[in-house]
Amino acid sequence: MHRQVRFYPFGDPNLYSVAKNWLNIEINNESATELWIDSNWLTPIDISHEYFKNIKKVYFFDCFHAQPFLHDQIKKNIQRVSEHYPTVWYTCNALPVDDINCVRFDYMWNRTKHAYLDHNPTWKHIGDPQAYQQYPLHFGRREHRYLSLNRSLTPYRKKLLEFLNAYDGLKSNISQGLVLPNDFVTDRDIQQGITVPPARRFFDNSYISCQVESQYEGTDSVIFTEKTYEHLIQGRLVLNFGPPGFYSALEADGWKLPLGIDLSWDHTLNIHSRFKSYLDTLQSLFEMSLDQLHELFLLNSSVIEHNYNMLTIKPYNCID
Repeated sequence: MHRQVRFYPFGDPNLYSVAKNWLNIEINNESATELWIDSNWLTPIDISHEYFKNIKKVYFFDCFHAQPFLHDQIKKNIQRVSEHYPTVWYTCNALPVDDINCVRFDYMWNRTKHAYLDHNPTWKHIGDPQAYQQYPLHFGRREHRYLSLNRSLTPYRKKLLEFLNAYDGLKSNISQGLVLPNDFVTDRDIQQGITVPPARRFFDNSYISCQVESQYEGTDSVIFTEKTYEHLIQGRLVLNFGPPGFYSALEADGWKLPLGIDLSWDHTLNIHSRFKSYLDTLQSLFEMSLDQLHELFLLNSSVIEHNYNMLTIKPYNCID
C-alpha cells in the first residue's frame, strides 16, 4: 500500500513522476501528515506555508544533483527545516552527511536497471527501448584503447578530451557535433540532449571507458550516473573521474574495482592533484601495446563479469 504524502508545490513535479515507482508514495494533499519536498528547490523553505499544516514529518528527496553549491544549499534548507520537524533526506549521494538524517535513494541505478533490464526508459532515457540493451559479454581482442562520451564540456572534460587526442580511441563531443551513433535513435535526438548510449560496435571494439562524471568536485558527496553505471554493465574496464572517495564508494556499493590499475589517488582532496594522477593512470594504460592491454583486460575477467552481472544481481533501490 502506498504512503499518502503531501507534495510541496514549488518543486519540480517531474521528479515525483519519474521516481514514484520506487518511493512507494502517492500524493494526497488533503489529509497526509508527511510533506515531501524536492531537494533541488533552492529558495529557503517557508515553514509558515499552509502546506506545513498538520505535518508531522518532512522528507526531502532528489534524483540527481551534481554541483557542490547545490549540495551545500540543499543541506542548509534541510538543516533549517529540521529545527522544526523530524526530517529525512532521501538522496542519490552515496556518502553520509554530518548532522543530517540521510537515506540513500539511488534513482540513477533504478533508471539504469529500468531501461536495460525491463526495457522501460524514463527521464532523459527517451526514444526506442531497443536503444538500451546490455550487449553480450565477450573477451575478444579490440582495436581501440578507450571509449569516452562527452556532452556538456565542463572544464575537466575539456582537459580530458585534450589528453585523449594523443591516443587512439573512440570519443564523442556533442557540443562540437561529434556523435557516436546509436542504431535506434537519430543523431539529431542525441544532439538535442537525450541520454542514449552508442551502438554495440563502439563498446565491443574498445577496452576502457574513461569520462568525467557529472559530479567531480566537493568532498562529502559521490553520485554515480549513466556515465558509470551504463558502462560497468557492458563488460568493460571503467575509469571515470569523480570526487574524492569515488572508487571507495563504488566498491562499498557492491561493484568490483579493476586489478593492476593504480587508484591510490582516489582520496586525494586537491582536485588538480587528483586529476593529474588520474591522467597519469590513463597514460600508463594507453601507452601499453594493444596486446598488453588485452592481457590486462583478461586479468580482470572476473571483475568485468561480476560488474556485468550486477544488472540482474543488484536490486532496485526502493523506499518502503
